[in-house]
Amino acid sequence: MFAKQTDTSSFEELEKFLDESIKDRCEGLMVKTLNVNSTYEPSKRSFNWLKLKKDYLDTGLGDSVDLCVVGADYGAGKRAGWFGSFLMACWNDDMGCFQTVCKVGTGLSDEMLAKAKAQLEPFIINAPPSNVKANIKMPQVKCDVYFEPKFVWEIKAADLSMSPMHTAAFGSVEAEKGIALRFPRMIRERDDK
Repeated sequence: MFAKQTDTSSFEELEKFLDESIKDRCEGLMVKTLNVNSTYEPSKRSFNWLKLKKDYLDTGLGDSVDLCVVGADYGAGKRAGWFGSFLMACWNDDMGCFQTVCKVGTGLSDEMLAKAKAQLEPFIINAPPSNVKANIKMPQVKCDVYFEPKFVWEIKAADLSMSPMHTAAFGSVEAEKGIALRFPRMIRERDDK
């Protein structure tokens, strides 16, 4: 299937096309120039090709959420020697446990990754903590290491989605599915929590 496309210089038409993209459950749009400098250059940022996503426009999930770091995968490539992504969980008061809601790997600067490694390494444990309900049979949820739940991060996402992998609100909306954050990114550490 070919991707849908439109040619426009009108902001209103672009906004309408983005809305259609979001209704079709796409991440967003790629916006590019047509004539001048229109070639794509890998690993190079320019204004010739731009991502336009609904969460960039603050039309997605309105609020951020505070989640606890409960696991991580080791990084590769540029992130070798650090943790590359982190398993996040929310607290369920009724059940008295944490439930997984997403893995986050974006929004973290090199400085944040170094700080996370230094903070989290002393709290590494071999299995998910007993107060964390995680579906570790799913390879997407299983982590290289787990942590005692001590650190809270503010996370922003594009949307919520139903997930057979994550345990947050499992079975509340749809049988055999929990709720997950879609396209999560780290905003900041909540050292006040």
